[in-house]
Amino acid sequence: MLLMLLVSLASVNAKCDWSKVSLGKSNTCNAYKFEVTGTVDTCYKHSILIVKKGSTTPLYTGDNRVFNYTFSDTGYYIVKVSIKNKCCGGDTLFYNYIHVTCKPRPKCDWSKIGLGYSNRCGTVTFELGSRDTCITGYSLWAYNQSTHKLDTLAHDRIFRRTLDTGWYTFKASFHNKCGNCDTFIYKEIHIGCDSTMVGLKTISRDIIKVTPNPADDRVLVCLTYPTKQPLVPYFIYNGSGQIVKYGLISSCVQINTSSWNSGIYTFRMGSLTHRIVVQH
Repeated sequence: MLLMLLVSLASVNAKCDWSKVSLGKSNTCNAYKFEVTGTVDTCYKHSILIVKKGSTTPLYTGDNRVFNYTFSDTGYYIVKVSIKNKCCGGDTLFYNYIHVTCKPRPKCDWSKIGLGYSNRCGTVTFELGSRDTCITGYSLWAYNQSTHKLDTLAHDRIFRRTLDTGWYTFKASFHNKCGNCDTFIYKEIHIGCDSTMVGLKTISRDIIKVTPNPADDRVLVCLTYPTKQPLVPYFIYNGSGQIVKYGLISSCVQINTSSWNSGIYTFRMGSLTHRIVVQH
């Protein structure tokens, strides 16, 4: 009886074994997954605290053995792990230092860009989108389709220039400092005393036939009148003025629209345009 009591007391007062306890981690950029290993049974109770080095403000607290945390900034961080073992009546505490070196680049918002203009008999006022504090770089180039001359017009958001009559292809570029990225859009505009309206003239539906319209995966564009040339170039623009498709057309052309976003597109051939609606 005495021997059994001694064995029982020895079992209760046995030292806790912390040799297999550690903090594992994996990460994708600044998103980390942590796991306290060696404490998988019900004897253990965990307490987790994450602070930035040099600070006492908790960034994360929890009691799960496996947990995730996404760091909002780079730098050095401390993960404090407290563990209690109710089976042996002991506890332990250890720290793990984390050096976060990766911070995701913020996505660029291009919703406010655009190429607006008003024309007074060749004197054109341009406006490159609405005011956005993230966009710091603006540039506009003009390509005269008759003279094949390319000019840099300005690096300002709003400006005025006098241009010769004719068709132009304008390229506007934008730099977004918040996401450190760039983009550009194209727009074809006819400049002259007869172009006081914004945009291009839309021709009647019986000259260019688009089927089906709205379109899903494919659209067939056909000309219902003879052209002077066997092959005529065409361009298709999205709602932002970017060219999404171009080629040559004689009578009909079939276009794959399966990868296009739903929206309104403009088919242009010379001075003629037609609207194409894509719905997925």
